[in-house]
Amino acid sequence: MSNITFNLKALTEAIEKIELYSQDFNDADKFYHDQKSFDASMMQFVL
Repeated sequence: MSNITFNLKALTEAIEKIELYSQDFNDADKFYHDQKSFDASMMQFVL
């Protein structure tokens, strides 16, 4: 697997996880104050 393919796959997986962690929130403030979901989403930006 090429490096570009690997990076795109990792990026796609990170986006899917962020969507999963944030799907139950319809308010940004509630999402921000849910420490586990917010922190888990923020960690997906560390690739």
